[in-house]
Amino acid sequence: GVEPHPPPEPVGTMPTPGADGAFATKGDACAACKFKATGSCAMYLSCRCFATNAYFGNVGLPEPTDQDNWRWACGDEGGDKYELCFKASEVQSGQTYLDNFGDEVDPNDPKCPQ
Repeated sequence: GVEPHPPPEPVGTMPTPGADGAFATKGDACAACKFKATGSCAMYLSCRCFATNAYFGNVGLPEPTDQDNWRWACGDEGGDKYELCFKASEVQSGQTYLDNFGDEVDPNDPKCPQ
């Protein structure tokens, strides 16, 4: 039968968003995505973190003082303004496997068994 598997511990620390709910940097938005997604097997297996700055200037209006409004998403379906957070690939020569969050993983001992 199938044995239950507890959710993994989140990786990293959760950055504090600004008063507007956005993050001040792309790095903070990516770290928030990684923290949230690595603490859930469903998200760990399906999420690739992307971030975008949701600040868009408006012609004819004064420039706001806060021009860093970084948000994260588990995909780039929002368009080309979303940037990939972490390099994730497989390197055959060194037999190094990276998960979607840029961390090394052992394919014979998965974080979230399927």
